[in-house]
Amino acid sequence: MTQTGRRQWFNFVWYQALWLTAIAGGPPLTGALLLLLVVHLLWVDCWRSEVILMLGCALPGCAADSLLAHVGVFVFEPAPAYAPIPLWLVTIWLGFAGTLRHSLRWLSSRPALMAVLAGVGAPLTYLGAARLGAVDFPQGALITGLLVGAVWTVLAPWLCWLTQRATTWQTDPPVSPIHPLTRGD
Repeated sequence: MTQTGRRQWFNFVWYQALWLTAIAGGPPLTGALLLLLVVHLLWVDCWRSEVILMLGCALPGCAADSLLAHVGVFVFEPAPAYAPIPLWLVTIWLGFAGTLRHSLRWLSSRPALMAVLAGVGAPLTYLGAARLGAVDFPQGALITGLLVGAVWTVLAPWLCWLTQRATTWQTDPPVSPIHPLTRGD
């Protein structure tokens, strides 16, 4: 396996660990979730462009999920204290964005395919979260799945466009092999 292949697998496994930690652990594991995000930023070649990409993807995603929570499509227990959605869901959005230039890179130049796959796949992940007790669907799984699928179908082209743009923002010098926080010259 090539180094690129290993990095893609690492990114895939990293996101699965983040998702499962968020869903199964919830608020008590917020520190672990934040640590996983930091690990990702230390691992990428250009953390600045990755942060911009992650925020640019997470903000509309969190806004959409907040709206769905506000109108009663999602119910979280315990109810988030300061926002419509819990912090663990924000970390999932940030983490998903962290896959777009890595393990999901192959989708970034295919917005139509991304829209179809996101429209089907995203509701399945939300259903998985519900089955694990992280969220309830007062409107039922079908209505919630259709709404989540519609949101992701609409967001997918934006995610692809932003991912393509993120490659032009890479300005960080390479990370030193001696220490990940030291920039090499």
